[in-house]
Amino acid sequence: MNYPAPNVKARAVHALALAFLVTFALGVTVGRHGPQLTVDSRGSSAHRADKPATHLAGQVVSLLTSEPIAGAKVEAGGLTTKTDEAGFFRLPLPPGVYDVHASAANYIGMTLLARPLLTDGQPLLRFEMVPAHPSEKEAALIDQKLLPRRASPGPALQSLRPSIDFREDVETLPRTIRVLMPEGTIVTMDIDQYLRGVVPAEIGPHRPMEALKAQAVAARSYAATRCLPESAGDPNKCEPGLDANVDTTVRTQVYDPVRRYDTTDEAVLTTHGVVPRYNGRLIEAFFFAHSDGRTRNSEDVFSAALPYLRSVADPAPFDFMHGHGVGLSQLGASVLADWGSTFDEILRYFYRGVTVAPPQPPQLSQPAIYPSDADSHTPVRFEITYADPEGDPPASADVYINGHAYPMQFMAGDSATASADPLRTGARFAYTTTLEAGTYTYDFHFSDGFTGPVSAEGGTLEITPAAGPVPTSTPAGDVTRTGQWRFSSRLDWLDGEIDGLKISGDADASLVPSENATIATFTSPVLEADFPFVAVGANWQADLPRDTEHGSTSLDIRVQTSEDGT
Repeated sequence: MNYPAPNVKARAVHALALAFLVTFALGVTVGRHGPQLTVDSRGSSAHRADKPATHLAGQVVSLLTSEPIAGAKVEAGGLTTKTDEAGFFRLPLPPGVYDVHASAANYIGMTLLARPLLTDGQPLLRFEMVPAHPSEKEAALIDQKLLPRRASPGPALQSLRPSIDFREDVETLPRTIRVLMPEGTIVTMDIDQYLRGVVPAEIGPHRPMEALKAQAVAARSYAATRCLPESAGDPNKCEPGLDANVDTTVRTQVYDPVRRYDTTDEAVLTTHGVVPRYNGRLIEAFFFAHSDGRTRNSEDVFSAALPYLRSVADPAPFDFMHGHGVGLSQLGASVLADWGSTFDEILRYFYRGVTVAPPQPPQLSQPAIYPSDADSHTPVRFEITYADPEGDPPASADVYINGHAYPMQFMAGDSATASADPLRTGARFAYTTTLEAGTYTYDFHFSDGFTGPVSAEGGTLEITPAAGPVPTSTPAGDVTRTGQWRFSSRLDWLDGEIDGLKISGDADASLVPSENATIATFTSPVLEADFPFVAVGANWQADLPRDTEHGSTSLDIRVQTSEDGT
């Protein structure tokens, strides 16, 4: 979250006093990597008084009954409101395009992406909320409303297959894929952002979580191994990087560009980087709605006999087949999840002989410090190499000096990180500072945000007293300066004021609400910047579970500044 500092339009604030207050409720676990405050010397145009008044407005209703939902929470652009008795809401916002989230007790949270502001005469936004715990009859009705293509078998996959190539040599999961859009353009998307629009459109948001995860993993492998030769270049051969991997229809995988759901978002996030593999390669992860009792061998439907696409009993048998019958049965996966199977067990059942392993954590190597014999006037640079098997950038990248965290930055111009994919092969990160005379210990703590924190030992540094006054420097020309503060270690948290919280862990510490706490706060100490700034923002990494019984967990970040330290 980013909030402009007070009066940032009028003049720069000399950060003699800057502090932030974080309030959260309903069982939030604050992420290990803590908050990060960023100050910026550039101007800001946020919330200008001369901009015209505009708004977002709409109605929240039940998908099954179309009845209005009163008291639903609607969030957009940092503002929150609740619906009235008729389910209507209105949010005054500055001009822009917004992702709008709605949540209500006993319903699955829902987001509408990139919604423009309304003017008079435009239709209202409409949230059709899906029950969080539907009965079997209600689940079938949800399928009819959200997945209407299931009403008919649709085009035979055999007839589509000649124009869809399977790349059987894919060993590394790409971070992005190319999507052929309805108007004929090809758009490059982050693969997980793409899956957030695929999973609810293919299986719905209301199925058991383990079934949703299995669908996310299958769809991830499917997208990464597909190629549409006729989408660009030579139509007779697949040209990776030029052709699209998938389109947005039943030809490959259905993609909804607008609707997102908390359940399917969670399924994609918690399986990040996970794919089924056979002999180390990503598989051709076919899936379909349901079978007539057994799935089919791949050669019974297609030309190739693949060892992992074998016929198995479908736990959700019907009197008829819906789909091609090869691979994962979506309703069968839901039944297995109801029986207690985990997503990886579901995948290994439908794809025989595959492995489903979690992504590997990043690696830290080659710690260094330059120079090793500095005095109190000499800038000291701490460096380390970060490599992530999935190519994920670090969610936190810190050097701990005497137990306090300081954020490191990617060394963009470093020759050691000049490969085409430095985050996989090894990217160099650095932090530069001056230190008072004394003895310091240091080590390194990183996280990719998915697999947990990793650390590397540093060493001990001796800073000697410098002779003479501190050298001064003047910035050249019109430059932009940024600085950061980080709160991550136990010592960092102890520097602030804590109410209703306890500290969990030591080096990579978390704030956890005390037992029975419904509201808890952390207030930082006053932080001093060493240059004038005109904007400040705060980012907080946290686990914010959404409670479908009582509504969303809330997290509020407030930043205060002053010039005189008060």
